[in-house]
Amino acid sequence: MAKAPASKKDDEAVGTDAKAAADKLIADAKEEAAQITADAKAKADKALEDATKVAEESSAAAADLIVKVKAEAETVIADAKAAAARIVEEARAGASAPEPVETPPAATTDMKGGVRIRSKIDGFRRAGVAHPKDATEYPAGTFSTEQIKVLKGEPNLVVEDL
Repeated sequence: MAKAPASKKDDEAVGTDAKAAADKLIADAKEEAAQITADAKAKADKALEDATKVAEESSAAAADLIVKVKAEAETVIADAKAAAARIVEEARAGASAPEPVETPPAATTDMKGGVRIRSKIDGFRRAGVAHPKDATEYPAGTFSTEQIKVLKGEPNLVVEDL
């Protein structure tokens, strides 16, 4: 049996129902989009809040670290100044009371194989002897071979073989 053609009224009803269904779908989609947007905004706001908190904590930690490093640096500087003052004071004390110059061994008439030593700095010590600025002759055997090498290599001493 063939279906009778729909009436204009039926067409309007179907159109109205379709329009209502479409409107309902559009409204539902808008509501879902609004909810998704709100959720995304809430997540973004939370992420921004968390990032701000981390940045503030990092800034506070950095500021604390700067204060600690500055305090340590000031302590090191103060210690260095105190050490420098002690060194200067010790140098001044040493300059006012020079170390006694040892008298070198007495020279003999036979100096063959010995050395003559003149110090550029009076009382300069090397090889267990405080060497005077005036040339002093030492007999053979006064210094070991190793000591002679050290004496000859010292720029503050002038060493001549006899």
